[in-house]
Amino acid sequence: MKDLERYFSHKAIITLLCKYRIKSAKKKHKYHLLRDISLHKVSMHYFKTKHNCPSDLKELFPSRRQWYRPNLKSRNKFANTQDLNIAALYKTILTTHINVVNKKITPPEWYLKLNKFIYYVQERIKNPDNESIKLPIIVPIKKDDNKHCTVCRPISLYNLEDRVIISLTSKYLTDIFDPYLHNCSYAFRSVKYDVIRTHHDTITEIINYKERIKKGSVWVAECDLKKFFDCVNHELIINIFEKFVQKVEGADLKVSKSAIRIFLQYLNSYTFNNSVFKLNKTPQYFLGYNIPNGQFEWPYDELRHNFYDGNVDTSNIGVPQGGALSCLIANLILHDVDESVDSEPKDSDLLYIRFCDDMVIMHTEKMKCEEALKRYNKKIKSSRLLIHQPEDIVVYNKAFWKTKSKKPYKWTSRTNSGVPWVSFVGYQVRFDGNIRIRKKSLKKEVNKQKKEAQEVLKALSHNVKTQKNINESSRKSKKQQVYALESRLIAMSVGRVKLYNYKSIKPGLCWTNGFKNLNYNIIVKSQLRYLDRQRTVSINNFKRKLKYLTRATENPVIINKTYFGNPFSYHNFSSNLPTQTSIR
Repeated sequence: MKDLERYFSHKAIITLLCKYRIKSAKKKHKYHLLRDISLHKVSMHYFKTKHNCPSDLKELFPSRRQWYRPNLKSRNKFANTQDLNIAALYKTILTTHINVVNKKITPPEWYLKLNKFIYYVQERIKNPDNESIKLPIIVPIKKDDNKHCTVCRPISLYNLEDRVIISLTSKYLTDIFDPYLHNCSYAFRSVKYDVIRTHHDTITEIINYKERIKKGSVWVAECDLKKFFDCVNHELIINIFEKFVQKVEGADLKVSKSAIRIFLQYLNSYTFNNSVFKLNKTPQYFLGYNIPNGQFEWPYDELRHNFYDGNVDTSNIGVPQGGALSCLIANLILHDVDESVDSEPKDSDLLYIRFCDDMVIMHTEKMKCEEALKRYNKKIKSSRLLIHQPEDIVVYNKAFWKTKSKKPYKWTSRTNSGVPWVSFVGYQVRFDGNIRIRKKSLKKEVNKQKKEAQEVLKALSHNVKTQKNINESSRKSKKQQVYALESRLIAMSVGRVKLYNYKSIKPGLCWTNGFKNLNYNIIVKSQLRYLDRQRTVSINNFKRKLKYLTRATENPVIINKTYFGNPFSYHNFSSNLPTQTSIR
């Protein structure tokens, strides 16, 4: 087992910082695109504050023009531009280090600041008591629009030094605790032999289970936790954490005392009831993020009544959303739940799968499925967590998809006597083996397409209703604006593919890569063509609105019907999918 200090080596810290820098560079690239389109002060101030690179991170690296530029052969080795840019930036730093040491050149200022930053981080690991993790900045992210308010999700942003320490400590603790977690848990696991467990594996498990059973119907129960990260009790998670430490040390291994102290400092840096919930009383806070009527929802009364006897304010409740250690906390606090459901002796007809706070239970017998669900609910309650109460599924209709938690229902091919579909982690699996995309995931992707076009139009200060307030200072022609939007939407959907390499290139960071477990069937064919049509609609609507923004010195925008065939369409992705094999 590696020592904690090895997780905080120069290489590990620099690699992590490179990832942060590339991520911010990607956001800044979008800002520059919008800046080139428009110089309107109000809209650009919004985009700049939202997408610009943090100064403390930017000072640790050379300017973008000094980064190593790999040749075409080197570029083809990487699946996506993010990995390529991380490797290029790391090589730039390594080359500078070699030149400073061997050629005795004067070290640049960014190089000195980077080494100073690494030194401070490593010193804090050796002596974590000298400085604690500071309180994070709480940023509201829009989630849902209700009649009375805009429901927001609180995202915690730690300063750069704390963020690095939290992330690498989380990696260390995840690696040493992972052998003691159950195989039914699929989210946020340690990387073993270069194999990463993903949500795709859960669908494979469901398909394999159905193939193995092959005898009639299956009973399925689903349960959804309510405000999971916002309801975690600190005292409870500390007790569970200490039990895991004892398990590790019982196997003649040692858990770093520094890592333990950092874990406790992380918990002390945030509570939902004291850090977040009180912000609901300050409307100016939400207006500062351009969210009028914003609110952070929290089941205060339910927690107080069920677990805290009216003293919820004196307890420490909630862990940060956005901190790496929160992912580990999710697996730790739900470990006892997994152990309770997936009990010994092993029932070969029982399938229990959990991905973070989402779970599904399957069994060939309804009674045993109900018993497993009762064990789950009982352990959830003892963990002081809340669930959406499971409901009986009497008839398969639209209401079925709106129900978050479900008591055991019959998964069968006959809709008059059961339910033909099971929904999990963005997928929906039919009884006969067909797999399709969840409708909510389709809607989310279409909204992302529209949002990209709306942001460009906002940068142009275009008023759709009155067609006034038109900004004439765009640095880009209308054709360039359309091309930039088209390229971005294609990259979001199928990756940065080209006509000459689309058959050989690996899928990168894109939407289709998130659904690689689909099989080709008539439903998926229809869904992917729907996404292609909606993307075309977004681009054509964008062109139509640009027609009113044409300057006198520029030719009007010609609105042609846009269709992106192979390799740029969602539907082209289906050519790589396996053909559906029926399960009987």
